[in-house]
This record gives sequence, C-alpha cells and structure tokens, in this order.
Amino acid sequence: LNEEGREIQVIHPRDQNGYVHLRLSDDDRVITITDESNRSVKISELETFNLPTVYFGTDQAKLTEKSKDRLSGFVKLVQQNSEINVEISGHTDSRGADDYNLKLSQERIESVLNFLIESGVSANRISGRGYGESKLKNHCSDGVSCSEQQHAENRRTELRIYQSSSQLDP
Repeated sequence: LNEEGREIQVIHPRDQNGYVHLRLSDDDRVITITDESNRSVKISELETFNLPTVYFGTDQAKLTEKSKDRLSGFVKLVQQNSEINVEISGHTDSRGADDYNLKLSQERIESVLNFLIESGVSANRISGRGYGESKLKNHCSDGVSCSEQQHAENRRTELRIYQSSSQLDP
C-alpha cells in the first residue's frame, strides 16, 4: 500500500516460495509477534492494519455477534504476545454531522475496547480513539457525491501494534 493506504501491488507468498519481502525505511523498527496460527511474523512497528471484521449496526455502537466471534482471533493474538500493546482507531464516512460522527466513532471504539477487556486483555495494553470523519481515506468529504463503496472505504477500524524499545528486534 502507498502512504495513502491505496493498493500498489499484491504479492502472494506462494509466488515467492513462501516468502514476502518488504522494503522498510531506516526509521522503521521491526518487531516479531506470534500470529493466531502460532507462526512467528515480523512486522513494522506502528504499521496500521485494518480490522475488517468489526461491524456495527447503522448508527449503533454495539458490536454484532459476528464481530465478537471474529475478534476472538485478535484477542488470541494479543494474549499470545504479552510484550505488545495495541492502539485502535475508529473512523466514519462523511455522511452525518461532524460532531455526531466523532461521538459515534468514539463509542464504537469503546465497545471494541470493552469487549477486549471482557475477553481477558489487560486494559493497560490497549488504547483507542474515535476520529469520526477527520481522517478520510479518499475524496468523499461533505457535499461530494460518492458511491456506497467509496463511503464504505472510510468506515473502518484500524489497529497499530507496538512494544517498548527494550523489546525491539535489531
């Protein structure tokens, strides 16, 4: 993905003998985590990942049962990696009032955080913030005609994984 989050190229591990090589800048710090399948995976610290499995009803902040089921894999990942912390951010599309969208995104993030805590993740390892429509991924701001798919691109829950500097890989 480029800096705006748009896809540049898709690389399939099977095309690379099971390996995917990424070019990181000199400033990027790499950490190793254990994924849900118990494999060691190196990631760039503070890289932003989408959580596409988090769904809410329209104008609601309550997690659906489907979202709770799917978040259980993420809970396992966080529990297996006690050295990592997670920052979660919530975003809406531009439809609706700015204040309303900001409040809704914060309520949704609080629902995700509460679910994680209720599932056994320590509250001091997770944080979150709702941004409403302040960080749109595309041009679909107020008054701009966009398709439903373009609006959906802006409705997202993202996470960033980080750890203390004493635990970073060289």
